Amino acid sequence: MGAQQKTLVILIAAALFTTQSCSPFGRSYRYRMTIEVETLEGLRTGAAVREITYQEALKLADSSGAHVTQQGEAVAVDLPGGRTMFALLESDPYITMQTAFGADSRAILDSAQADMRLAVVKPYPPTIGTDPRAPSNYYHGYPQLVTFEDIKNPSTVKMVDPGHLEKTFGRGVKLRRITVRMTKEAITQEIVKRLPWLEDYQIRQVNLNNTPNSSVASNELADRLGTGYFQILN
Repeated sequence: MGAQQKTLVILIAAALFTTQSCSPFGRSYRYRMTIEVETLEGLRTGAAVREITYQEALKLADSSGAHVTQQGEAVAVDLPGGRTMFALLESDPYITMQTAFGADSRAILDSAQADMRLAVVKPYPPTIGTDPRAPSNYYHGYPQLVTFEDIKNPSTVKMVDPGHLEKTFGRGVKLRRITVRMTKEAITQEIVKRLPWLEDYQIRQVNLNNTPNSSVASNELADRLGTGYFQILN
């Protein structure tokens, strides 16, 4: 592994928690994602509690499958200089599961929930991704990290390289680790206090460039990101 490559560590520890949905085939899994960032002013952390609901489909004829939904919000980390970094949700809950747990199956969620100890440690090799929508330094296994040049103006959103936070936030700033732990805590709903435009954009269903969600006009980040990357509540 190269010296400049960072390792995303997912620590999956479970507290006893089970929330049954209305269906006997569904179950909800609540977890806390914590981001730790080293700075010259000391360690900075941020966390958010999210929920994945995994509902198995009944087998009809030769078909089977599952329906996955998510609730929660992006993780916000306050950094020196008044800047904030956000670790986003994904529009596809399966990708959110992969980012948090390293897999998108119900089995991995059941395993995390059943284990009462800090038992699973999964380092993610920061291999360079090939997603054409992402920058050339995009790393697999990391959530998307972003910040704003002006947090009051959502169109100023910019991608953050998880392997080189110092390029965006200055000398000495680097990602320490990202951890995931199962929890019984309530889903956090704090991000609206940080993003004054969020509720208005949710109501109007527009992307961060203030255009309708259905009319992505370019490959610019503000065109591609909607409010669901920052908060999803059912």
